[in-house]
Amino acid sequence: MKRYTIIVGLGILVLGAFGTAYHFFAMSRAPADAQQTAHDESARIIAAVGKLIELPPGETPVIATVADPTKLAGEPFFKDAKKGDQVLMYNIAHEAILYDPVADIIVNVTQLSLDQPISTP
Repeated sequence: MKRYTIIVGLGILVLGAFGTAYHFFAMSRAPADAQQTAHDESARIIAAVGKLIELPPGETPVIATVADPTKLAGEPFFKDAKKGDQVLMYNIAHEAILYDPVADIIVNVTQLSLDQPISTP
């Protein structure tokens, strides 16, 4: 009976060790998966906007999502913005594009001025 208890105890320890190892392995992969998902989402947005308007070549935009349009009410560029709209900002081309992913339309386009940076949503 004592030998049976030792074997069961060792089995539980081995299973626990494998479970812990798997947990840490899965956790180490999570940031890479999240980064890939964000990259895929950015590529999808850029492709969708690129079907509607010619985008600046050779530049990857900074993409932001409008979270609270009421905070942007003073900015003319955001006057028709809704929650969830995407802003593509091209720093080299000095261009910003407001895109509505639900309606799949360009809401607004503006040239960025170096003197007056656009507020980020």
